[in-house]
Amino acid sequence: STSIFVALQSPLDQYFCNNPASLLRAEVEQPVVDPWNPLFLRGHLLSACVEEPMAQDAAISLFGTAAEEILAELKHTGLISETRPKGGGAPRLRASPKLRELKDISLRGID
Repeated sequence: STSIFVALQSPLDQYFCNNPASLLRAEVEQPVVDPWNPLFLRGHLLSACVEEPMAQDAAISLFGTAAEEILAELKHTGLISETRPKGGGAPRLRASPKLRELKDISLRGID
């Protein structure tokens, strides 16, 4: 079989380009990811608000109570804001116009 590795400018990619044996001959490690890690949650909350404005209660229901602190920080920095629906109802969290494209948001948490 053939594999193609597309390297970017990150130090890890560059290391593996210069030392391919360390990638190809090493044992496969079991990844460990904490989905409630604030670094990951921040990007996911921003993405959710870009996709569709959502109520804060819905965000906490989907992303857990750790989302409260992150939402407060995102509001404080102006990356999201609360808007009221025209027909009334609970305020919705909406992404800043400067984040209208998802390419501006990293979901990796390590960038």
